Amino acid sequence: MAIVVKLEALMLQHGISLDKIAAATGITNVNVSRLKTGKVVAYRGTTIDALIKALRALGVEGCDVADVLGFVPDDEIASIGEGVYISVPKNLHHMSNPYSDAARAKLRGEGGPKTQ
Repeated sequence: MAIVVKLEALMLQHGISLDKIAAATGITNVNVSRLKTGKVVAYRGTTIDALIKALRALGVEGCDVADVLGFVPDDEIASIGEGVYISVPKNLHHMSNPYSDAARAKLRGEGGPKTQ
């Protein structure tokens, strides 16, 4: 069993920066980074509550706990490092990565046409 943290994907999907989440929650940038990468020992209810409220305020309509955290059964996970897991959907070969390096660069303002 693995608990999957989906905060980074949600932030990328909605174009929300780490700074915006930190400001809206009152959680430091470092701790928001740890939360989104799953590098925390435990998630407090108050922290999850603050994240959900902040995401809703930043335009993620109807955001709920299941949008931020998920569960993956043992037979659907692949270990990529000690204590770090990713979900491996059964139809992986039919899927594309909407959060590719190019998409991340675009969200950071590093790609695409220049405006003057």
